[in-house]
Amino acid sequence: MADIAKLARAAGNTGSMTQFSRDDTLKTLRPLLESLGLHGDIHVAHLEHRGNNRAYHVQIAGKELIAKFYFRDAGDPRDRLDTEYRFAEFAWRSGLRTVPEPFACDRVAGAAVYEFIAGRSLSPPEIDERAVEQAAQFYCSLNTPQRQSAASALPNASEACFSISEHIQRVQARVDRLSSIAVASPIDHDAVRFVAEQLAPLWCDVRQSLSSSALDDDLHSLRCLSPSDFGFHNAILEDRTGKLRFIDFEYAGWDDPAKLVCDFFCQPKLPAPQNLFPWFAEHIAETLPNPPEHVRRFNALMPAYRVKWCCIILNEFLPVGLKRRQFSLSESDGSASKQRQLTSAKETLEYARESL
Repeated sequence: MADIAKLARAAGNTGSMTQFSRDDTLKTLRPLLESLGLHGDIHVAHLEHRGNNRAYHVQIAGKELIAKFYFRDAGDPRDRLDTEYRFAEFAWRSGLRTVPEPFACDRVAGAAVYEFIAGRSLSPPEIDERAVEQAAQFYCSLNTPQRQSAASALPNASEACFSISEHIQRVQARVDRLSSIAVASPIDHDAVRFVAEQLAPLWCDVRQSLSSSALDDDLHSLRCLSPSDFGFHNAILEDRTGKLRFIDFEYAGWDDPAKLVCDFFCQPKLPAPQNLFPWFAEHIAETLPNPPEHVRRFNALMPAYRVKWCCIILNEFLPVGLKRRQFSLSESDGSASKQRQLTSAKETLEYARESL
């Protein structure tokens, strides 16, 4: 629910609800709210964001909540609602209060209601040692032996990897997907050239390096519970406690901790400082047998995850990425938005080149 982080007490613009009927939104929400004993007038305000789903600030009977409507498409078959709701429900029931409380969901309508967290996003200068320590503590609290045992029924994370070959296959699939970019403007042509002349060749070098790394290729016994898409772009600094609360679990589940570590430092919205990578990597590795070997694996996989994030940034150029933006009611300025994404992808690829 990265959308919550942009709330910071202020509701968004109800005028942007025109693409999706306000009446239909209220029709879906009312039974969910009534199941919580909440009756009366409902005020909903769309939260402006650039995410995959639609989210609303909901006020009813003196209560504030977050309602989330999940993107569904044949080209993206992930059950985002079920994944996020089950993960949040498990974490909350197991005693973790660093996640928003899940209140109710309607799987047929693809909607859920969560706790409203009064707070704000971090600014880049606030992402310091203390913030990274809180993120590491959330991971460690989630992965105690007791919680891991109780979470056996949770599914694997989206694009979970349990071998080096699976890490390679996942990134390869994203690189291959970029071959479907349709050239309808000069910026599309620039993106196609960037993929063909820079991204794909560098990925070949990264893939060859990983394939010859002699790293352990069976990681099932080392799996962890991962929030997935983990980073400060999915965190709120809570007004009441002054501590971080973590959100957005629509990709969560069992996974290789290496993916979590790499994603944490690769995501471009609010990246963790690179100078804290050694501490974070060692801290996560200490929860596993033979920590030095896992630190080596985290470092070896980092260039592959830089390439993966280049591909994610370029989703703006793919048809399903556009559909998600339209569903979430994100504002788009067309070529200018694509230009920003292409510039960001080029910068990320340079980091990948440097980390080889």
